Amino acid sequence: MSINQKLAKERNITKEHIDKINELHLLREKVGKNMAKAAVEELPLYDKRLDEIEYQLQDLWGFGRNPSFIKFWERPLCRCPTLDNQDNWPHGYYTYSSACPVHNYKFNKGE
Repeated sequence: MSINQKLAKERNITKEHIDKINELHLLREKVGKNMAKAAVEELPLYDKRLDEIEYQLQDLWGFGRNPSFIKFWERPLCRCPTLDNQDNWPHGYYTYSSACPVHNYKFNKGE
């Protein structure tokens, strides 16, 4: 995967940060593949790990951490409403499904 070089130049992203961004993209892909094969009880851990990676990417790009820009509904095995969430991205009120094996922990623990 190649990052958006034009945006990197506009934001004055250093070579060091570009390298780290590329590493994080590869890690995100690896975690996603592992998540797709994980046991149901492990899915919340993978979800939280992917959030962490997304926040690190936001930091490296200099955007600041913002959960509104994380497309959680695109994660493996997620059953949250795709169309509703996509329509509201990146400003919106997002919808989680209590039947989602990835995100039901948000209902069970009030997260």
